[in-house]
Amino acid sequence: MFKNFKEIHMVSFQCSPLATSDGIVGTFRQCQKYQKKKDLSKLTSVVILDEVGLAEDSEKMPLKALHPLLEDGCIDDDDLPTPDKKVAFVGISNWALDP
Repeated sequence: MFKNFKEIHMVSFQCSPLATSDGIVGTFRQCQKYQKKKDLSKLTSVVILDEVGLAEDSEKMPLKALHPLLEDGCIDDDDLPTPDKKVAFVGISNWALDP
């Protein structure tokens, strides 16, 4: 039954009010680097942001970095969106975000 599922590589980031966008971007980069030169039909990297609601309270607004990463996997304009830069994402929170 499970023979048809992809292998999953998970990288977790523990959010807090002190979290920075560099920490979140670095977690995405780790997943992207792991996927590079791999068969993406057999493997998917997943970023897990734990307690993402805590980062929402940060004055540094680290969650703003998520928008371009979730759209095409790139932050910089000179970075080309390639399939290995798109990673899966799971955000875990105890409360609703952006109510």
